[in-house]
Amino acid sequence: MQKLGSDDAKRVLLVGLIKSVRELYETSVVDSISKICFRYQSRASETMDEGFVELQVLYQQEGTDNPNSIIGPLTERLQSAGCRTNFIREDRILTKSDMDHIERSASDTMSRYRKLARLRSVQRSHILSEHSVHDYDVVVNADLDIVQFPPLDAMMEAIDRASEATKQGVGSVVCANGHETWTVGSSLIQRRLYYDTFAAIDIDGDWYYTKYAADLWQIITFGQTRLFRNILEQHPSLWQMQTCFGGLALYDYPSWANNDCDYDQDKIALRATGDDDALAISTRQIRGVPAFEQKIEHFQDGVKAQIPWKLPSRYTINHTPNGDVCEHVVFQQCLQASARSRAEPLPHVGIQPNLLIGREAAILSKWEDKVNFCRKVLLVLLVLYIISILVNHMREFLEQKYRNYGVGAMRRRSSDGHFHKA
Repeated sequence: MQKLGSDDAKRVLLVGLIKSVRELYETSVVDSISKICFRYQSRASETMDEGFVELQVLYQQEGTDNPNSIIGPLTERLQSAGCRTNFIREDRILTKSDMDHIERSASDTMSRYRKLARLRSVQRSHILSEHSVHDYDVVVNADLDIVQFPPLDAMMEAIDRASEATKQGVGSVVCANGHETWTVGSSLIQRRLYYDTFAAIDIDGDWYYTKYAADLWQIITFGQTRLFRNILEQHPSLWQMQTCFGGLALYDYPSWANNDCDYDQDKIALRATGDDDALAISTRQIRGVPAFEQKIEHFQDGVKAQIPWKLPSRYTINHTPNGDVCEHVVFQQCLQASARSRAEPLPHVGIQPNLLIGREAAILSKWEDKVNFCRKVLLVLLVLYIISILVNHMREFLEQKYRNYGVGAMRRRSSDGHFHKA
């Protein structure tokens, strides 16, 4: 096996979504992508390899801003580093059905995930319709609105990991160690924590969203900070997972192009029958619960018919079959189910500890945040002051009442004593 992180050129497809191309142009992400392209361009000129990096971006038209005035310089900047580029406005490939789906989801709680699932699905379908399974080696699916892209050497290592698995006949998903920096004030308190718990299911089937993000004790004790540190200490090995993302995930191209699966559950082609135990129910038990919750049996005219594969409901927000769910969880769980249905080895899925991606969660770092915080503190103090005044008045009232009651009782006893003496 070749040394991970080597410069052997691969055909890399980098796909991503962005709300505004201006937002992408103004970040350091473009510089990081350019470095990857330049590395491959330099390598290709030396060895005549066919390695390249192609960037496919799906963006949203915003307001009166003319994206062409930004795409031109952005494309020139990327292509000068050796990148191939393709910027597509989402309304050019979205069908009316897609638009209706996104519009309907806009009124739903947590609709962001349904919209993202449909957009990633449409982008992927568009690419697959124009390319064959032999056109690329590795796909990098990235959030392009992140603050910090992974270091170059870590990216090269991850690309090699994903492509090496393919040579061994196994699918591969390599995820970023996405962390969020919590900053109070300028630098008074800083903590780094693993943030993408919604996409993360560990090798034992524990969903990190319920294990960390929705657990009050883990929140109070910074459980996600400990998780981030534990992942870092795992290097150079992967932190084994069932699903993950962290802001960026690399796939071997055959896995990403798997026709059985999709980011959108409504478009998944994978089917299962009641006899298909390898797909319908895992032989591995997770705390007494099967890895796939239901054994699929459906009868039609006395014959067991094929029905769509569905993600286990325990990985949805409200634990219902149609509940909101991370699109990366859907896609990667489907890849595993597809491998089971074909009696193939399961994809290797894990977080690469040094594949660091950062995003900010700056608490009280902006002037308006500090002002709002002070207003809330003053309001709380005012409420507490009013409560303390009311408590004091009530205490004084009760004490006075008790004293009056005591004086009255003494007078009654005194009167009773005088009466008996007489």
